[in-house]
Amino acid sequence: MRQRLSPLLCALVITFAVGLAGCSSGAHFALDGSPRYPNAQGLLTAANKKDLLVGQDEYAIGTRLITFSTYNLTQLPLGAAIDRYVQVGLHGHTAVWIAVVGIATSGQPVIYTGTLLRIDAHRRAIFSDGTVLQLAPQLHPAEQSGLVIAEIDAMTGQVTALVANG
Repeated sequence: MRQRLSPLLCALVITFAVGLAGCSSGAHFALDGSPRYPNAQGLLTAANKKDLLVGQDEYAIGTRLITFSTYNLTQLPLGAAIDRYVQVGLHGHTAVWIAVVGIATSGQPVIYTGTLLRIDAHRRAIFSDGTVLQLAPQLHPAEQSGLVIAEIDAMTGQVTALVANG
């Protein structure tokens, strides 16, 4: 008779395995909601088996690249990130993780909704799902925690508006 692992144990095993995969590639992140500080971000416009194009910058693809939704930390195929606003974790010039943040529409801000935990001393908004967004210099948000909507300028990668959602 086979025994089944509890859902909590399964989640811990998966998180540990993903963390190990990231660490072995040189990335220091885990899909556990801890802050992920991106090295690059922008619209992912092209990808193949060897490299990808984020904004105007080209990066190699790591052998253990992990692509996931920043909202629920579910892994996605790389193709699901094309034409989306993404954050990228790099080891040197090689992408080791890609977080799909939102849809970029020409001339419109990228909309991200999440639970803001805090704004750090470097004016980075840190969210409960691990997303980290840089605030624009002119933005002085009243909200310091709670459910918020962030408007991201896709060209600069900075949050230009942060408003309570609820």
